[in-house]
Amino acid sequence: MRTYFEKPRSSVGWQGLINDPHLNDTFDMANGLKLARSLLVDINKLGLPCACEFLDPIVPSYISGVSHCNTLQHAATHC
Repeated sequence: MRTYFEKPRSSVGWQGLINDPHLNDTFDMANGLKLARSLLVDINKLGLPCACEFLDPIVPSYISGVSHCNTLQHAATHC
């Protein structure tokens, strides 16, 4: 199963489960990382392997033990 926990390519709107787990712009990343990891554990218990795409290079170190394939996307910037 493909999972996305961060919002790519835009700074407008909700930034995803890891960055804003309470949907209120508090940016509680510690709780967001716990929730994301917990969700991946639950999906794995169903027998589904998970693949994740990350924007922040530090996030895979918290998630990689419970996902089967990780990619790190780099954001393109335009001047």
